[in-house]
Amino acid sequence: MTTNFAEEALGVRSYLLITPVFTLATGPLVYFLFKNLLHANRDKQERRLVHFLPVLLALPFTEYTQLVIVFGTVSQLIYFAFTVQLVGLYQRASAEIRADVNTRDLQWIRTTVVMFVIFALVDLVRLNMQTYNDISTKALWYFIDLVWLLAINLYLVVKVHNQPHLEDSITQAQEITFNKVDKQPEDPTEIFNAIHNTIMQHYLYRQPRLTIHDVAEVIGLGVKDISWAINTCGGYNFNEYINSLRVDEVKQQLQCEKQITPNLLALAMNAGFNSKSSFNSVFKKQTGYTPSQFSKLI
Repeated sequence: MTTNFAEEALGVRSYLLITPVFTLATGPLVYFLFKNLLHANRDKQERRLVHFLPVLLALPFTEYTQLVIVFGTVSQLIYFAFTVQLVGLYQRASAEIRADVNTRDLQWIRTTVVMFVIFALVDLVRLNMQTYNDISTKALWYFIDLVWLLAINLYLVVKVHNQPHLEDSITQAQEITFNKVDKQPEDPTEIFNAIHNTIMQHYLYRQPRLTIHDVAEVIGLGVKDISWAINTCGGYNFNEYINSLRVDEVKQQLQCEKQITPNLLALAMNAGFNSKSSFNSVFKKQTGYTPSQFSKLI
């Protein structure tokens, strides 16, 4: 963007044109930004640099501006798809190790991806309109791009600052998601029963930010074995399993208090839910009813 403005303002566009090649760099930059943000970047430096090789290869062909932009657009679409896939992986991995993961809690990550997509699309329109705009219009385009890019970065800084468990979550999740276990125990049912009995005995599910590592410390088993047993016998990931226990407790309390008007939020918090929205979402997903609807059916 800055180089493009320099090309136009200084009048060097006719013999020095490099801006189009940066459309080939946008996709990889956004992708690796999110890999670093989610602490899922396990690639070596050399392997990451390979993704930017098309930028160098396109330099001799910048006179074919529209062709380079077409390839850049395709590249961005591919890398944005990879980014969306990465966010999905993070969500699934987090659900394997945390009991407090909520889809809404991850909405800011998707919002940031969308903001980058909008920025890329606007910039592509700007590049294609270059030959039809005067210098004042081009300056306005540059200003809009800069403000939008600044807004994205500020949004990222604020959200990352407000997500203290982000780094620990993805780092722990990688231990389960990316690493394979050489040999699993032969009887998952026995392990699952031990897990379930321990969690119920100590009411571990009532801890709002319970992780699979917390359970592993109490039981004395590896996190991979615990995750495997829950997946195999319960048909859940860790997040779904713990939330099912919380929902069961709320349902039991509603049965006990059916003669009085229940305080649903208090019951939810006592059972381990950390927000009203999370409680309502999980309860309806598991029962088909909202908490208030369910309480009226009793």
